[in-house]
Amino acid sequence: MNGSAVNEKFLAEAPRLRERHRAGALADARGRKFHFARASQVDRVFVVLCAEGHDPDRFLPWQALQTWQKTIETEARTRGVRFPQFPQRPIVHTGGKIETTLNRELGPMSLTERDLVCCILPDKKDRREHDIYESIKRWMHATGVPTQCTQAPKAQRVGKGYDSNMLHKMNLKMGGANWKADRGGLGLLRDATGIESPGTIVFGCDVHHPKPGSDRPSFAALVASMD
Repeated sequence: MNGSAVNEKFLAEAPRLRERHRAGALADARGRKFHFARASQVDRVFVVLCAEGHDPDRFLPWQALQTWQKTIETEARTRGVRFPQFPQRPIVHTGGKIETTLNRELGPMSLTERDLVCCILPDKKDRREHDIYESIKRWMHATGVPTQCTQAPKAQRVGKGYDSNMLHKMNLKMGGANWKADRGGLGLLRDATGIESPGTIVFGCDVHHPKPGSDRPSFAALVASMD
């Protein structure tokens, strides 16, 4: 390592991921799915079609919306998430500020952090997509109500793993845990007696570099354990 010495005392073996009853695994070799390590609960769910500048009936066809909702509900049950039925009709945003639509339609509902608002956005090629997304996230931070965004074309990709990936995000936002490290792989977090050290936080970092010759910047990411 470029002449640097590493004290093996502080080398940690890669922890094994474990869940309740192998929970949280995307699927085993036979394609079977398992519960999340800690499945969350959603009290109420709402759908907002952000169809600004589009014909709402063509933005996301009714049958495609129904299929997407049923797929999410089924995936939630498979993962152990307590997920309610979607409402019969979505909220349709046709123009103006998305925050105004959200406050008008959802304000009287007295939403809490146990409710979830699913927003279906235009394709990312639509110049409005970014602005709508940023506005929704500002509304989320101001109200404390979790939101989950997807794009209309992706909402039609049911059965291709996208629905499962979305459930992973939803579960985390609702206070759940998708994975859990096996206790045998946490050597550095335990003292000599094998008891977990209190007040320990684990950081992980990585850098993503663009392909050679690209003028795009590199991106660094930092994550940390919370429990």
